[in-house]
Amino acid sequence: MIESALFKLPPGQTALFQNLALILGCAGLWSWLCQRMLHRNVLRLITALAGSLLLLNPWQYENLGWEFQTPWFLINALVLLGALVLSIPTAGRFPQSVVSALLPWVALTSTGQGLALAVGFAGCSWLHSRKLGALVSASTALAGLSFYLLLPYNKPAGHPEISFQIDYFLRAWLGGPWQGLALLCVVIAAVLLGRRHPIPRASWPALLLPGLFSLLFAGMITLSRAGFGVEQANSSRYITHSLMLGLTALMALALSDDHSRRPTTPLLGGFLVLLTTIGSFPQGLQSGALSYTGAWNEGRRWAEQKRKRFVCHAEQAELAANNIRLLDPCNEIFPNQQVVDQYFQSGWPVEPLGWHRELLINHQISASSPIRYHVDHQTLSSSSVQLQGWAFMKTPNRPQLYLIADYGNQGRVAVPVDQPRRDVKRTLGLSTARVGFNATFPHSQNGQVLRAVRIGTPNQSVQIWEDPSADG
Repeated sequence: MIESALFKLPPGQTALFQNLALILGCAGLWSWLCQRMLHRNVLRLITALAGSLLLLNPWQYENLGWEFQTPWFLINALVLLGALVLSIPTAGRFPQSVVSALLPWVALTSTGQGLALAVGFAGCSWLHSRKLGALVSASTALAGLSFYLLLPYNKPAGHPEISFQIDYFLRAWLGGPWQGLALLCVVIAAVLLGRRHPIPRASWPALLLPGLFSLLFAGMITLSRAGFGVEQANSSRYITHSLMLGLTALMALALSDDHSRRPTTPLLGGFLVLLTTIGSFPQGLQSGALSYTGAWNEGRRWAEQKRKRFVCHAEQAELAANNIRLLDPCNEIFPNQQVVDQYFQSGWPVEPLGWHRELLINHQISASSPIRYHVDHQTLSSSSVQLQGWAFMKTPNRPQLYLIADYGNQGRVAVPVDQPRRDVKRTLGLSTARVGFNATFPHSQNGQVLRAVRIGTPNQSVQIWEDPSADG
């Protein structure tokens, strides 16, 4: 309601800005954590920049482009906030106690992944001190009791039964389609084992929390999603939480350098992050794998595909309001198609605004605008009518045109005019080539004969074909 009333934006549109703000906030929290845990300025700077590059990861493009995925980035921010709390050496300070007690509640309220954070935070709190561990454990237990017993969880009907598959778990935990995370962690683990330099125990709680959270998260999705098949572990959205393991690996390498008396290698962590992200290694060695640039391009393509689906539903809802249905209906939008249709038909208190409103046909056309068209081919058979040609409306905003077939009592059926016709664009100097049509309509539907075919919008159209044998 704030978006609609105050900013005049369609519902959910500020979520994309919220995602960006949370990612930048995570980078700020990570930099603060580096400032607290590391002593050498060069290590602070390199580790902060390398971690920020991990956080702004293009392989997580689904979460970057989905308006309702904001809780994923909120959970990451809470993980880093929890690590900051654990970096405070003394337990019992008022701000630390308040944040520690509230964090499990906020995490469990926001999304299911909050359970992995709450459990991981409780475990790491015991490493910090018994006092803090008891506080966080009690808060987590009470929050879990409130949300999972008083408000019981019901498994969605389409989800598989609980099962565990080790290959699914490892793939989800180690980055899925982004193999760079596994390489980063393996190389850092080998370096740490080779040095055999212990990391101070006081740093363990803050160091381990991001990695433990990613481990628990991978376990959760394995139990609930493994039934979909191992390839489902390659979902782009899972990388957002899996990359927390990379932050733990980076911090471990930095802490090892920070407390070592040997000559340090401050650039190693930054080099590995550059190699596995912008350098696209080892993705660049595999056919079909997404490089760093390719992941950004895939994100743009994926977002545009989602937008086109949404546009299709806006048009479908507007056509339905005029008793017209698409010959090839839009793919349903999960989870409730009726909600989307009623939104575009003004069936909810929140009205379409901004570019959502511009999608509606009634707000785009001018009733006096002429329609230019040409039927190139007309093919008649005993069972169908095929029409090929092009059409457009002479208006600045170029509304979507349709071939509209009239079946009498069975209503009208529409096919969008959206096929590319570069010859027409070039000859007539149009701004778009998608003015073509090639549609086949059956001669009858449910006993009703095809009477005529018109081209235009629901409110303005011209007839381009008529069946002389049809009644009326």
